[in-house]
Amino acid sequence: MIFVILVGNTGTGKSTFLSKLNKRENRKIIINDDFYGKDYSHFSSEIFRALGENKNILLEGNYMTGRIRRSVIDTIKEYYPELIFICFDFGPGDQKSLNRRLLNPKTTREDTISIHKKYNEAYEEPQKSEGFSKVIKCN
Repeated sequence: MIFVILVGNTGTGKSTFLSKLNKRENRKIIINDDFYGKDYSHFSSEIFRALGENKNILLEGNYMTGRIRRSVIDTIKEYYPELIFICFDFGPGDQKSLNRRLLNPKTTREDTISIHKKYNEAYEEPQKSEGFSKVIKCN
């Protein structure tokens, strides 16, 4: 089984990538942490349910720091050490990604700009040492 984590700021193309991939691959589950808000117990149970059904996982979220990514990988590896972890890195974001998000905002303009800036400043480039078998740059 494969566990994919998509890393990147808002507007960098993660959702677009997944929608294209979704048309080609059918034995997988996409889990977007945006859908769960702060309800991490439900988020975690959804991941483990999918793994229990032997489904590949595509995890979409910002995951801007190594600490956050390592905590996800370490938790999953404890139960599924045979998993292959792959990271698609969409980067910290730039003016272009901010402009894309502003065209289709999920919140106010000011909040969108503030969130984009916060994620940009928090971004740490993913490393194989975090537990990934492969890190693929997508920007």
